[in-house]
Amino acid sequence: MTDASLIMYDANHRFGIGVTKVNANSSVVLHELSTSGEGDDFTRWILQEKTGHLVLKAKTPDHITLALDVREVKGRTQLCVKEYDQDSSTQKWIWSRKPLIVPSTEDTLCVDNYEQTQVDGNKIWLFPKNGTPAQNWKIVRVAAFADATSARDRTVFR
Repeated sequence: MTDASLIMYDANHRFGIGVTKVNANSSVVLHELSTSGEGDDFTRWILQEKTGHLVLKAKTPDHITLALDVREVKGRTQLCVKEYDQDSSTQKWIWSRKPLIVPSTEDTLCVDNYEQTQVDGNKIWLFPKNGTPAQNWKIVRVAAFADATSARDRTVFR
């Protein structure tokens, strides 16, 4: 996929994975999606399928590309975005194991919505796989979502 995508929280599509700021080292959080369903600079991602990188579509004010990262690949570690580094193992993810998103170096962990709390700004972290809804994500291309959804269907975002 080269188009922008949303990484929606499968338990509630009003929320998705986003950042607190479009800056290096910003925290990754559960972010309320825009009512249009197209996301915003905080929630649009480019999925680089060949490399496993999840890159924030928006760039920093200095035009730096940011990628989904984790300070340390271990459970209970909050995700962040850092300057894109094609060689960094902490920036490589596997999202083909639907509905999970797993670090490429540790398949016992996955991306998790902390305590399944559905509130804007809730932390997103790595946590051991446990089969709860907190770990289920749905990746949707922005253009496909906008084209395929009628105004009536978009009420989920209101």
